[in-house]
Amino acid sequence: MGTSLLLSVGKGRTFSLDTLEQVFASDGRFQNIRREDLIGSAIEADFVDVNDWTLVNVSDKLDVISFSGTTDASLSAALILQECHKGPMRLFDTNYSFDIDIKNFSTIDALRTAMISEQKDPGFWD
Repeated sequence: MGTSLLLSVGKGRTFSLDTLEQVFASDGRFQNIRREDLIGSAIEADFVDVNDWTLVNVSDKLDVISFSGTTDASLSAALILQECHKGPMRLFDTNYSFDIDIKNFSTIDALRTAMISEQKDPGFWD
C-alpha cells in the first residue's frame, strides 16, 4: 500500500461539510462527488488535474481529509482546500515522515520542497 497524505485542522476541530461541498461543486477538477453509501466518509470525490488524479476522502467525523498518494494532484487539492478554512491546517503523510502547517504555502513546488526538507526518510521521494 502506498503512502497517502492527510489534512487536519487539529484536535477537537472539524471541517465544515457545507464549505467542502461548495468547494467540490465550484471547482470542476473535483469530479464524481459521492455523498451516499460511504463507509467512514462524509463525502468523497476524485480530483483530476491534467494527467494526474487523487481520491479525496473526508472522514465521517469531518476531522481529517485524506488524499490517495503524494502526487501533484494530491498537493493541488490540499492547497485548494486549505484556502477554504481559517486557522492552522496540518498536512502529514501516513508514514508520519513529515508534519507541516500547510497555511504557509501557496504553490505545489514550495509545499513539496517543505515536505522533502521536513521528512525523516530522505529516500522517500526518489
